[in-house]
Amino acid sequence: MKIPRLQNQSGVELIMLIVMSGVLLSIFTAGFLLINAEKRLTIRSADRERVHAIAEAGINYYRWHLAHSPEDYTDGDDILLDDISRAGYTEAYLDLGSQYYSDATSTLLSIPASLDQALWLRTKQADAADTSDSFLSFWVNRPVIVSIGYDNRGTAPTWLSGSFTDSGQQIQVSDAGASPLRVWQKQFSAGSSVLLGGNLASGASGALSMYTITLTPVDSSGPFIHPYTDFDGNVIGRYSITVTPPSLGSTITTVSSTGYLLSSEKSTRTIIARFGIPSLSEYAVVANDVMRFGEGTETFGKIHSNYGIRFDGLAHGLITSACSTYDDPDHSGPQEDCVHTHQPNPNTVFEGGREFPVAPVDFNGITGDLATLKTAAQEPSGVYLSPSGVQGYHITLKTNGTMDMRRVTSQASCLYRSGSWHAYPDVFSIGNQSNFTYEGGSSLNVPFPANGIIFAEDNIWIDGSIDNAKLTIVAAEEPLASGNANIIVNNDLHYTNEDGTDTIGLIAQNDFHIGFYSEDNLEIDAAIIAQKGRVGRPYYADYGLPNNRYSPNACGDYVHRDTVTLDGSIATNERYGFAYTDDTGYQNRNLYFDDNLIFGPPPLFPTSGEYVMISWEEQ
Repeated sequence: MKIPRLQNQSGVELIMLIVMSGVLLSIFTAGFLLINAEKRLTIRSADRERVHAIAEAGINYYRWHLAHSPEDYTDGDDILLDDISRAGYTEAYLDLGSQYYSDATSTLLSIPASLDQALWLRTKQADAADTSDSFLSFWVNRPVIVSIGYDNRGTAPTWLSGSFTDSGQQIQVSDAGASPLRVWQKQFSAGSSVLLGGNLASGASGALSMYTITLTPVDSSGPFIHPYTDFDGNVIGRYSITVTPPSLGSTITTVSSTGYLLSSEKSTRTIIARFGIPSLSEYAVVANDVMRFGEGTETFGKIHSNYGIRFDGLAHGLITSACSTYDDPDHSGPQEDCVHTHQPNPNTVFEGGREFPVAPVDFNGITGDLATLKTAAQEPSGVYLSPSGVQGYHITLKTNGTMDMRRVTSQASCLYRSGSWHAYPDVFSIGNQSNFTYEGGSSLNVPFPANGIIFAEDNIWIDGSIDNAKLTIVAAEEPLASGNANIIVNNDLHYTNEDGTDTIGLIAQNDFHIGFYSEDNLEIDAAIIAQKGRVGRPYYADYGLPNNRYSPNACGDYVHRDTVTLDGSIATNERYGFAYTDDTGYQNRNLYFDDNLIFGPPPLFPTSGEYVMISWEEQ
């Protein structure tokens, strides 16, 4: 049997060729599209990385800015202009006598105070007759007020009178016909392209001199926009910065930086960073003298001294000193390490480690802070107490946001009979007190100051409790560099909230004392500074006398106290201590560090160091 032959072999081959060509074309097209897609993906990925680098550059720039201007949250006063549409229009900071045109000799004779130090964009007198509605444009990097000085002889064009406001200010110039120029103003946001019309555009008449242009920064938190250049100096993108300044009782500044490429402004990436200046209360205890911590002491948080530290208790935090070796005044023999213990096993003492030498802490700078605090207290939002004329002031804080203030008219006493009667010196305890007139009213139930600053030019006794409050209380006499005001706490001083909502700062120009008639179990929540003196309890000797040999009867029992607990921080210029080697004072000393104080200290509390980065995240 014969198999029949295909009659159109060449047609079949043609069809197969077409099919194969189509398959190959599809494969080629798919491959081409895949390559292009991968190329676009690579480009997008590269662009995203560049945009990320631009956003990072904004964070790094503002970190540099804060290092040089730690209290400026407005990015300085610099104004950057870009894309100036007309040649010969140049930027300059002008003074009286300066020429304000780039092609004429007319000069400035007087400038309104609001335009002092403003950035000028020098215009051209040759353009005075221009009638176009779109004459000049330029880009601004930050919120600005644009001021136009217009010829006094003329009627302003519609583009000026319709969108700018006549400020009522004037610029005196040497061009007598045009002078004084009337100042029209309008605010523009960051990233705006400012468009100005011609000098004699629609609606204008009579002006023979070209207008002037000045720009002043608006005090704001941003955005502030900066150019970003490649290695060849070409501007390829920008970053936009917004700044959130520290709130009351905080040193934390939040910076948001958004980066983008000029070739693709819709593709952005944003980084948010938080910077803070550690306060002087970053330490559980910091001293400008030798320190000794006895066996009954337990500390939580960092301890630092500019001199030597002997620690025989239990330290859960890092212990540091600014020296290498020193002569321990409580121990004879050779020099010892500036952080050392007399316990047999140092590992059971220094749980948080020890380090020395490190940089010292500056106590002398606190005098400048006292002046700042006094000024703040004398503002309407603060509380300022002049010298009492007696022993000082007693302030009791209350959880309802008010305080009772009284003058201490006399101190208490404790007498002991050894042959004849003798008195314990420096009992730092209240005997008698009285109310007084404060700002025309009672000294009781006075609201806490809005800015949180209480400043007395006298001694202060302080106690009580706060709830949702931040206060800094200062005792300092004039002259601030040599006065000797003290702060005394004999009764509990408490926070209601332990999450940083409540903070109390106690700044004593001289000493911080726990006095003779103090609670047996005393609790103090506060950041404490003794700028020139010491933090501690004075030495009250135990004479071992029967109770009836004391007056008041048994007052000698106050020589020995049980437990003092401090939750906060201590900064002391001289040697700190609440107990003595003869077992007088507080037998147990618990020093807890409140880490909320590091970047959330009491209002205007002294700081140490520079801004450090706390957190960094991409939004």
